[in-house]
Amino acid sequence: MSNLSELSDDRANACRVYDFLIGGTHNQQIDQPLIDRLLEIAPNTPDVAKENRSFMQRAVRHLYREAGITQFLDLGSGIPAGGNVHELAPDAAVVYVDVEEVAVERARELISGLPRVAAVHSDIRDTGKVLSHPDTRRLIDFSKPVALLATGVFPFIPDSDDPAGIIAAYRDACAPGSHLALSHALTAEHWPVAAEKVLETYRVLAQPMFPRTLEQVASFFAGYRMLEPGLVPTPAWRPEEPVSEEQIAYRRAMAGVGVLTG
Repeated sequence: MSNLSELSDDRANACRVYDFLIGGTHNQQIDQPLIDRLLEIAPNTPDVAKENRSFMQRAVRHLYREAGITQFLDLGSGIPAGGNVHELAPDAAVVYVDVEEVAVERARELISGLPRVAAVHSDIRDTGKVLSHPDTRRLIDFSKPVALLATGVFPFIPDSDDPAGIIAAYRDACAPGSHLALSHALTAEHWPVAAEKVLETYRVLAQPMFPRTLEQVASFFAGYRMLEPGLVPTPAWRPEEPVSEEQIAYRRAMAGVGVLTG
């Protein structure tokens, strides 16, 4: 994750690379060395990215259809791809937030003419700005349950920026019955192959990643009651299709959904 002032066109960008990994086309030539290196050292990286995207979609469908949530704040939403939040929850109010210009521009093109959907160009670490933004205030009624989505963004926020405090600031703005859907990369000992090489590649060619222990990721759900099946490997959260033992055993990232207690 970068500050708005830190974004640069002379390095690969994790947002654009993620878009490529899930099948998008918004990557640039400067991103290609990172993409090539990732595919060389960890060929299953696209699968990991797609599993993350699929978790977000399953979580949104659950929150919208079963939990009755009609307000979504998508933190670090990324470049729109197929199956976006406003498409999965068509009657809901949705605010996308991202620091990357291409993500916000593309989102605004996609949602043009949709009065209940907005895209905010902001660093999610600036919680006050995000929560007080005119589009956020126009669309989100924080006296009613809200779904916070944070799928894959916090691994780009260092401990020095207090990621748990960032999540807590958004949590504290929400009413009981709100939900948090979060996915996060685990530390290297949980990856079967190439962990240090992947992390070094991001550090050198794009921006640092900050994977965390299972206990650290679980701590982000402070104040929330975890829904079944708890904090699990990303593809294992309420799968809609059969999941292999290999997918579950590959604990590169974990995911969960919690409900805010009163």
